[in-house]
Amino acid sequence: MTDPQCDVTALERVIAEMRAKDASIGHQVHDELFDQASSYRGVPRELLDQVWARHFERAVTVLRDGRVPPPEEIDEAEVARDRVARGVSLSDGLSAFRRALRAIRDLFIAEATRHGLDPRVIVDRTTALWELTDVESLRIAAIYREAEISAALFDARRRADFLRGLLYGTLSETEIRSGAVVYGLDPSRPYRAIRAAAGTGAAVDRPARRLDGLCRTHGRTAMIGVVDDAIAGVVETKPVAEGLAVTAGLGPPTPLGQIHRSSLSEVHDEADLIEIVMLVGQDHMVAFFLNSAGVELDPGFPGREDR
Repeated sequence: MTDPQCDVTALERVIAEMRAKDASIGHQVHDELFDQASSYRGVPRELLDQVWARHFERAVTVLRDGRVPPPEEIDEAEVARDRVARGVSLSDGLSAFRRALRAIRDLFIAEATRHGLDPRVIVDRTTALWELTDVESLRIAAIYREAEISAALFDARRRADFLRGLLYGTLSETEIRSGAVVYGLDPSRPYRAIRAAAGTGAAVDRPARRLDGLCRTHGRTAMIGVVDDAIAGVVETKPVAEGLAVTAGLGPPTPLGQIHRSSLSEVHDEADLIEIVMLVGQDHMVAFFLNSAGVELDPGFPGREDR
């Protein structure tokens, strides 16, 4: 960017006037943000003030230098992680940032015009602020996506840990109740443990998500995921397959806090306590079905290792 001859003294007067007004402008921006972006209402005002101050100082540096910092010098990772944790969407986050930079840019133009700054300098610095908005928007979007992915992975691990503890009976009553609130389970209702298999060598993530959705029909609750490389979880009622190619087994209805007693890993030898559900009955799955149900080969059958 070509830097026209700049009257440093005049520019500093403009910046001084901007500093005298930045707090009030920042409050106006935040008031508008709370009114128009509901996801920001849970963000403390003091945090927004800190971010505003950082944006303002970065803009002042650009006004003085006439140079936009490269993306790697713009660190907004901490802010992005905080906003993701508070449920602020990327679109709202970018809108808030652009709103702030627009207010700073408008303030500069007003004060620069009022103090008679060289029009060429006004155009040059205004263009630099526009470029800063674009560069920082791209940086914020990239960091935001990384933060969203990290948060999603953390939530998935926490969900899997809760489900594993629920099925293995390692959670306290308090942990069960708090987890039930988070994951939409009702501790007052009985649930049935479910274990399912998608077939030899088949991926389990997608069938687990599909089965979870099928079990949440007609107001019923369920929680199904991948536990130790297998599809497992808790359901209120028997799922309806609707073409899903899995074989599943259900334990008996059990209070949520005792669901580990309904787990097939403990009761699979007691046929009266298990209802085996063939969700799809293709012939090629019969052998896998028998294995999942714990049915042993007859003595002398090829492949049996007699003990």
